[in-house]
Amino acid sequence: VSRPVRAVVFLREPRSLLLSIYKQMRKDPTDPLRSQAGVAHLEIEEFYNHPVASAYVENFQTRYLALAEGRLDPRAIAEIRAARSREAIEQAVLEAHRRQGTPSARDLLARALERLGECWLVGLSHRLDDAMTLLAQRLGWAPFGPAPRLNESPDRRRVQDLPPSVLRRMDELTVLDQALYAEALHRAGKEAPARRAA
Repeated sequence: VSRPVRAVVFLREPRSLLLSIYKQMRKDPTDPLRSQAGVAHLEIEEFYNHPVASAYVENFQTRYLALAEGRLDPRAIAEIRAARSREAIEQAVLEAHRRQGTPSARDLLARALERLGECWLVGLSHRLDDAMTLLAQRLGWAPFGPAPRLNESPDRRRVQDLPPSVLRRMDELTVLDQALYAEALHRAGKEAPARRAA
């Protein structure tokens, strides 16, 4: 883009994110995972072991941060500029990613950590109010106040209530996300918002 951009990212504790994705898939009939045969009716442990569902959730945040803003090569940029439909643009982007190949786990994490380091603000979902306070302070805005919780699931299961076998599978699926989240925790601790005197 032709002007400076400030990237802001919010990360979620990896197990909590996986549980949330499962709950969302079960609740929302328009969720993309529900279109996969039988996925909508899977119990939680079956879900994390299903080939499509597990591929979708595996290191979800690391993959998103590392790949979502993939650098496009000059050929892809030319194809996108020449495209006359959304489908043609999507095809050009997919082809660019195919040409780049699938990065190794090590490269994927390295890219995600690099992008995290480039972000102007790193927030944590369980400390949302702190992140919003820091955002307001950095922009010189009035405080936002407590953030409303508008998308709570009717499924009241919590991570700590899950069976050990499910927790082990979650940990297998989030090895890279755990490392990314640890770095985000470290950074968020260094960037805590200034507290106003009472």
